[in-house]
Amino acid sequence: MIDELRIKCPSCGLLLDVRNSKHEAVKTITCPGCKKRLSVDFQEKQDLKSIPPFYYGEMPIALHEGLNQVSIPDCAHIEINVIRISDGNYKCIVRPLSAEHPVFLNGTQMEQEDKAVLSKGDNLRIGNTTLTYGKVRESVVAPQNYGILLGADDTKLQKKHRSYGWLIGIASLAVTVCLVILLWPKREMAPLVIENEVPVPIDTPAVAQTVPVSSAEPHPTVHQPEPRQTERTVRETESSQPVEPSYSSMNDYELELLARNDVKAQYEYGKRLVNKADSTRIVLGINYLKMAIRNGSNDAQQALQNLYNSLEQKAANGNSIAESILREQR
Repeated sequence: MIDELRIKCPSCGLLLDVRNSKHEAVKTITCPGCKKRLSVDFQEKQDLKSIPPFYYGEMPIALHEGLNQVSIPDCAHIEINVIRISDGNYKCIVRPLSAEHPVFLNGTQMEQEDKAVLSKGDNLRIGNTTLTYGKVRESVVAPQNYGILLGADDTKLQKKHRSYGWLIGIASLAVTVCLVILLWPKREMAPLVIENEVPVPIDTPAVAQTVPVSSAEPHPTVHQPEPRQTERTVRETESSQPVEPSYSSMNDYELELLARNDVKAQYEYGKRLVNKADSTRIVLGINYLKMAIRNGSNDAQQALQNLYNSLEQKAANGNSIAESILREQR
């Protein structure tokens, strides 16, 4: 039994030192500031163990006690229930929800009525999504320039992302070619003139003319036409830069695909997720902001700091979810 506790009044915020002189389990007091009656629990809390997270590649997905909703593609087809046992530990129970979307546990397909208690290192595969319980998969291979890691079972998602890159590249090339064609100046070719050469008409017989020459008159001077000079104009091709995609107009799925190697998409997707009411989406958004910070985004650093400030304020007002997120993610 605890002999003395310092508490904060949830109504007025006054700090109170409460003594348990009678060794009561729960003691009722009156706040001297706002006169509100408060119940103080002097029972020693059991040391609760932390709940192991799921890992999507190297990205942790925090779990909480009770039913969990994981905001990852294909995970809506499984039930994830976390239960606390008497020794303070937790067990995670998974169950398939639909026979049309098979769930594989360590490579073995589960039946719809099956329930399984996960151990650390167990792999769950639902469609193209693979989750590892409790620790990062050892078989994860890091693609170059990717913000998060993809497992061997995520190759289809990786190919889909690469196809988007090819489409963007082809579209950019087509825009460049069209601009070059439209902006290239049209000019007429100047006639080619060969200096000091007099053109002779073809198939025209030469006719000799007899001109009387006077000894007193000088010979006439024949003036040859001056050759025309051509000018060469050198023009440089204007380069066209690809148009940056509009991240704000993309849906969540498109942003998630682009965020694997695009720091701006990581920042935009993380900022969008932390504004959701769901604690799981907030934690997922924090991880994307951290990835953007590691890739040099100052905007992500500022957004993460603003989120921490907001969570601290909510935790001070008694919000246990905000306090839990700060403790696990900060």
